[in-house]
Amino acid sequence: MVRPKISVVIPVYNRTDELRKTLDSLIYQTIPAEQFEVVIADDGSAEDVKAVLTEYPQLQIKYAHQPDEGYRVAAARNLGAAQAEGEIIVFSDNGIVFSTTALERHVANHDANGETFVVLGNMYATASGIDQDLALEILENNDIDTAIEKLKAENITDGREPMFVRDGQDVSAWFIPWQAFWGGHFSVNSAFVKKHGIHFNETFTFWGCEDIEYGIQLYDAGATLCFCRDVAVAHYPEPSSVALKELTSEEWKEKHTKPRQHIVSLYPGRREIEAWVELGGRINTAEKRAEYYKNKGWDVV
Repeated sequence: MVRPKISVVIPVYNRTDELRKTLDSLIYQTIPAEQFEVVIADDGSAEDVKAVLTEYPQLQIKYAHQPDEGYRVAAARNLGAAQAEGEIIVFSDNGIVFSTTALERHVANHDANGETFVVLGNMYATASGIDQDLALEILENNDIDTAIEKLKAENITDGREPMFVRDGQDVSAWFIPWQAFWGGHFSVNSAFVKKHGIHFNETFTFWGCEDIEYGIQLYDAGATLCFCRDVAVAHYPEPSSVALKELTSEEWKEKHTKPRQHIVSLYPGRREIEAWVELGGRINTAEKRAEYYKNKGWDVV
């Protein structure tokens, strides 16, 4: 068999209905099916994931399984990546539906920019406070390309849009580009990550920031992180995302504190990471950064 150009790695923990939505969208990609494979990394699901995969003979699907030992999405992504044979690895969450040109645009962006290029996909319906019912209605009643146009018209967009308004869409020019690194949908050159030993840190056995830490590894290795608006996907609304958005500001802050402090422990002495924990994305604003560094007695950068 010819080596696939792309491997799509999808970590799964139950939610087989959402998995079907994702796989359905992959059937209609504009690149031929023989040019990509799908690697399902099962984090110990109780639901019969393998049975779902038999419904998709049109796709080249590999299945990898690890036992359910708690929240191990980082380990599941690594498990999937170890099975991947493509030149490009697309990591995508379960419940993400792909526009018909999504994989084609991943290939085009990588071919045009070389092995250090990292594509951050444009994930509709991931913004905080969106109308989940409307997003669901749009996705249920339209083909994916039409749905994305309707989501765009309703301003049900990528959750990073406020960052782009504040800091610009050129993520590579940010002080901390990895702030925009969201794990829901992105792609990397497989040779590049293997050469630099980049993998998801499996000490993240709790929700949040394993994707940010992976982005830091990429950035430190010399990768260019780029938000590619033309790589359009949408996040299918599901109960856990609704629950997260219903947290109070204090609950949200508390939920984020543990994973952020874990990153600090992994990178001792990295002032930009310490500042990020306190300032969040505001560290990309020169004035805010200078004020913070000055108050800390650090050299202003």
